[in-house]
Amino acid sequence: MSTIHSRLKLGRELLKKGQAEFYQCLGISQGAYSKRENGSTAITILELEKLELKFGLSKVWVLTGKGSVEVGVNSCLLYTSRRG
Repeated sequence: MSTIHSRLKLGRELLKKGQAEFYQCLGISQGAYSKRENGSTAITILELEKLELKFGLSKVWVLTGKGSVEVGVNSCLLYTSRRG
């Protein structure tokens, strides 16, 4: 059975990112991030939102295992319009 922390690690690996990129994005230490991947500390919604915005890792997928690992390019989170 898949868990939030195991999906967090799997998602990072599927995106071909190292732990350093994730913990630096979150502004936490390597040890603190490692605890999130091994399940001894829960990852927060705010942290998941940061990872989604920076790397496209779907917070819905991390939390539920449903949907795609990556947020689609047409997602409103990644879309920016330019007004002329």
